[in-house]
Amino acid sequence: MKYTTAPHVAKKLIKRIKLKKSKEYKSVKSSLSIDAESWGDAYTHKDEYVAKMNFDPLFLFQRYGSEAKRILGLLAQDTDLSGFVSLDPPVLAAEIAHAVRQEMAVSLGDIVFRRTGMGSAARPKPESLRAAADVLTSELGWDEQTKDKEIQEVLARYSPLEGIGDA
Repeated sequence: MKYTTAPHVAKKLIKRIKLKKSKEYKSVKSSLSIDAESWGDAYTHKDEYVAKMNFDPLFLFQRYGSEAKRILGLLAQDTDLSGFVSLDPPVLAAEIAHAVRQEMAVSLGDIVFRRTGMGSAARPKPESLRAAADVLTSELGWDEQTKDKEIQEVLARYSPLEGIGDA
């Protein structure tokens, strides 16, 4: 669980515990789901995001909680950040810019392994790593050598796993 969503989830969990004690318990899973209306204006304009940028911002609210508003703000300021650097899982360039500007991310490994879900299930595609590194290059002023080094460091973390699961 990310720190940005933890307070919201904790408050809902406490409510659920209180309801359980009063015999009005409902499914914890349903009580912890994102209630889009609770995010106010940012989510009520979702149709605009769908029309302009071809995605529903609900995944941002699910992933970042109240911090999603900041990411949507970045998208409003700079449409160059509206592109996806990864589709599986979906990761916007704006998420990477947000991680650098608000969460002090300074490496590609930090983005891949901690700030996004890019590296959680499998090694990201090379084009996704390069696209993420391009955003970091823009945000942090990297040169090509630094960008290539960062990509190689991420790929090296997967090398012990090569061959596992091959038929």
